[in-house]
Amino acid sequence: MNVHNPAYLEILKGLGEELARVQNSTDGTALMLALKATAAARRRRARQIRVQPTSIARRRPRLTRGSKRMPARRPVVEPAANRPKKRPQSLKLNVEQNVPSARLH
Repeated sequence: MNVHNPAYLEILKGLGEELARVQNSTDGTALMLALKATAAARRRRARQIRVQPTSIARRRPRLTRGSKRMPARRPVVEPAANRPKKRPQSLKLNVEQNVPSARLH
């Protein structure tokens, strides 16, 4: 880490402000867990193979996005009535219902 880097100094200053707000052990534990969770999420995101939004939209509901691990057992059989419905990819219907047409992001 470069101590003379302004971005690094800004991060350290922000961390110092967060530590100054800690008043008891539960606040300290919560801060530590939050920092660990953000770091773990960043590492987890880097491992995933990214896929196009359209290919995600074409998948069945509850299927994973990209190359996440699948459960090591057979999927639970559930009736089709309980399965969540996908939005129709119809421009006419989406305009009539005033909802976004293609992307949700």
